[in-house]
Amino acid sequence: MTPIEFEEHCKALLMNAGWDARTTAGSGDQGADVVCEAKGRRLVIQCKYYNQPVGNAAVQEVVGARLFYTAHLAAVVSNAPFTKSAQELAKKSDVALLHHTKLTMWAKGHLGSTMKVITDVGDMVAILNAMGYVTLQGKGGRFHVSMPSGETRHISTEGAFLAFAEDLRRKQS
Repeated sequence: MTPIEFEEHCKALLMNAGWDARTTAGSGDQGADVVCEAKGRRLVIQCKYYNQPVGNAAVQEVVGARLFYTAHLAAVVSNAPFTKSAQELAKKSDVALLHHTKLTMWAKGHLGSTMKVITDVGDMVAILNAMGYVTLQGKGGRFHVSMPSGETRHISTEGAFLAFAEDLRRKQS
């Protein structure tokens, strides 16, 4: 199997699990090989058909893809195991690391939620403020989010803010 055939294989598994899936162009894909949607949710997948353990770069790519595609879920799917550093980064960044034989079951398990995607910035600011975050929209469309921990995030685009805020909301529920 070639890497391109592996991407098509993953796409077929996701479609069999009930997702509307498409592969992306080989270049300029912003870190996603497969983009899927179902029940108002978006999932990005980075596919790695390797003869060696998959490292951090694949996790970094799909984290970027989750922001670029404003996705709710992100996963790296491979036929190979994952390095310890990839596992650590995936855990911190809420990325699933999956062997391709587990993809269908995992995808079906994440299909059941009918969580509505909130695309209105004002609604999301209100939700985050109610959760104890202080969110301000600055000049040029930038967002400043003060976390309860005291950490401050500066987010440069509306799409990235909505993805970040939806991820926070999902973790709180």
